[in-house]
Amino acid sequence: MEGALRRRLYQQRADLRAEVLKVAHHGSHNGTDTEFLIRVRPRIAIISCGSGNPHGHPHKEALQALKAFRVRVYRTDRLGDVVVTLTNKGLEVVSSK
Repeated sequence: MEGALRRRLYQQRADLRAEVLKVAHHGSHNGTDTEFLIRVRPRIAIISCGSGNPHGHPHKEALQALKAFRVRVYRTDRLGDVVVTLTNKGLEVVSSK
């Protein structure tokens, strides 16, 4: 979701809170920003991107924004498949690597 749609959701005062965020557009710089993270407040972020992709995903701006909010990041280019499960003890994250 890029800027125009995010702004529309902000104007509608949509409740965007989520513990797990699937990061938009493979971690592109224009899919995750400070204002969005303030509204979502994720604890975990999943970035789906291929290793050595020609677009340089995830972009450093998205990674820096997630780090600033202390979000634990799981990347498919490094971890392979990432599965998040809700258990009686909370969220469990497992990867294929």
